Amino acid sequence: MFYIIFLFYLLMLLAVAIAKGCSGGFRSSSESEEQMRIRYEQKIQEIRRKTERLQKENERLRKIKF
Repeated sequence: MFYIIFLFYLLMLLAVAIAKGCSGGFRSSSESEEQMRIRYEQKIQEIRRKTERLQKENERLRKIKF
């Protein structure tokens, strides 16, 4: 009897997991990819700004040194 209840519980968990995984469909997965791409581009821009700022600071210090 215990095995039947346990098996039924596992099947219900599996059904819920499959339903949650499939509920978003193609559209939600493409939106999350789009969001990841936007965050990636924002991070690249942030790194470029920091690099430019550091290059300017490096040039300024080099001028002071000579």
